Amino acid sequence: MHIHQNADEMFIVIEGKMNVIIAGVERVLSAGESATVKRGTPHTFKILTPSMRSFAVITPAGFEEFFRAFANDPAPGWDRIGQVAAQHGTRLLV
Repeated sequence: MHIHQNADEMFIVIEGKMNVIIAGVERVLSAGESATVKRGTPHTFKILTPSMRSFAVITPAGFEEFFRAFANDPAPGWDRIGQVAAQHGTRLLV
């Protein structure tokens, strides 16, 4: 579970299924469905099928740097993930 302080996020499922929890409301998304998360809203997701294709739109731009920070670290620890997330306006909830 996490919160983006400065960005909105949209999940769009292309193939397979995912479970999203947004502000405590659970929903299963199938191919062709989407869900939007407003900034400041706690959310998480889980893949429900053996394979899934989806994409996320995060706006405004800038959060892509979070992913780039791990390009050469295939298995970062939670402490590192939390630290980099905080640098990009995101707080992990544990």
